[in-house]
Amino acid sequence: MRLYPAADLARRPAHDTPEIARADLAPAALLLQAMGVEGLGALEWLDAPPAAGVEHAEELLRQLGAFSPLGKEMARYPLHPRLGRLIVEARRRGVAEQGATIAALLSAGERLPAESRAATRSDLLVLLESQWSPATERMVRQVHRIVRPPRQQHHDEDALLISVLAAFPDRVARRREASELQLAAGGPALLAPSSTVTADQFLVAVEAEDRPDQKMPWCGLRAESNRSGCWTCFPSGCARPRKWNGTARASASRA
Repeated sequence: MRLYPAADLARRPAHDTPEIARADLAPAALLLQAMGVEGLGALEWLDAPPAAGVEHAEELLRQLGAFSPLGKEMARYPLHPRLGRLIVEARRRGVAEQGATIAALLSAGERLPAESRAATRSDLLVLLESQWSPATERMVRQVHRIVRPPRQQHHDEDALLISVLAAFPDRVARRREASELQLAAGGPALLAPSSTVTADQFLVAVEAEDRPDQKMPWCGLRAESNRSGCWTCFPSGCARPRKWNGTARASASRA
């Protein structure tokens, strides 16, 4: 039995917001596509998904290349489409073992160790070498059993970081001033002080979340990025040079 004041009861909504109105719809959209269903709108829902959520999910899948043969391969893994894309790209580049490990670490929500470290190319490389919680270790083993990556014969940081970029194409950012970032998709974000990526001008904000105590999205885990990596992953999207529009706080293509 739980007791609480009548005023508290009066402030509560009559019904909870349906999960479909709160959840990230990209995993469901990818699964339906792999099953041959023509989008989220093709089903009769008890509560219809919000149009903005459907649009966001479909746009993310488009950026990940899921509306191609890649989509079925991504859907093989019981992970978020971003992480499925990471594994697919890592396998393609010969770093599937480390790619599967990073996907598992991100899925488990593993955090950077508390102790300070020297500057690195990526927080994810630090996580690979860190001690993990027992729950994360189980997640890593489970993902490896599903992915069955071949044993890596070499370590290729560039290939691994390009795989991360392929999974977070909308999170490319440019360092502005102090702890502020400019996201290529538009809008600013704040750098988490715990990150070890401190010197690069361009980076990928792998972890981004809205916090009530922050005026901008908070970017935790990060990895270095560069123009050659963007060209490798998105040759059609980099066909024209891009400039960063600081006034509009977004990026714009040159005419």
